[in-house]
Amino acid sequence: MIFTTAMIQAKLCKSISLKDDSTEVKFIQIIAKRFANRHTIDLLSHIHLITQVGHTITEGFHFRPMSGTLWVEKLQSSKKFDPDDRDNIFGV
Repeated sequence: MIFTTAMIQAKLCKSISLKDDSTEVKFIQIIAKRFANRHTIDLLSHIHLITQVGHTITEGFHFRPMSGTLWVEKLQSSKKFDPDDRDNIFGV
């Protein structure tokens, strides 16, 4: 799946201004492609609005999902993600 800069620009909140060739846009493309290739999840289709973008790929980005319920269901159905349980920091 190809994630164009126009697709990403359309998801950015108005307070975020990124050039099409910025490293931050490339990071979002890499992360979206990774979700597609590893988990068969079309990440961008679940994003309503990108609200924050990190300066490195490890910082990632924050977003508001189209539907929080559908996003959680998609992650759980992939069987590759566990719910974030902060009461159990060891994952056991």
